Amino acid sequence: MTGTAGEQAVTQPECEFCRDVVEPEDLLWASEYVVARLGRPHHKGHVEVVFVRHEEDLTTLTDRERDAFFDDMIYVAEVLKRILQPDVVNYQMLGNWIPHLHWHIYPRFRSDPDFGNPMVIPLRDEPFEPQLVAEEEVAALRRDLRQFEHDRCPHCQRRARRR
Repeated sequence: MTGTAGEQAVTQPECEFCRDVVEPEDLLWASEYVVARLGRPHHKGHVEVVFVRHEEDLTTLTDRERDAFFDDMIYVAEVLKRILQPDVVNYQMLGNWIPHLHWHIYPRFRSDPDFGNPMVIPLRDEPFEPQLVAEEEVAALRRDLRQFEHDRCPHCQRRARRR
């Protein structure tokens, strides 16, 4: 796979994430393998890390793709932690609503009404009070994610050794 996420072809036109990989809403960062974007704001800082090609299960990825998918998700989480400074971070991979490989990263704060418990996620059409990230925080996330130095990143160094 070559190119950046925005250059990848839509592989399943009916898939919401395949369409969004081409023109992702709320784009934070894109790599060769993923698009990171703001998720539904039912929890402050919720980010989705979406694999660029339509795949529904981790077992269908090559070793290189799987490593990159995990490494990029970890990188996004590290930047989220640095900028938003949550008390803890939760990670989730489901595929129930949209069968396309993606991670949910949830920065969790003691001020969350469900802190210390599994996240209470509103149903698809259920209304919720948005927990928005401040514009300055979104700008800082984009800035720091895009300042990625591959030659200094331990995840990329590990990935390069595996090639």
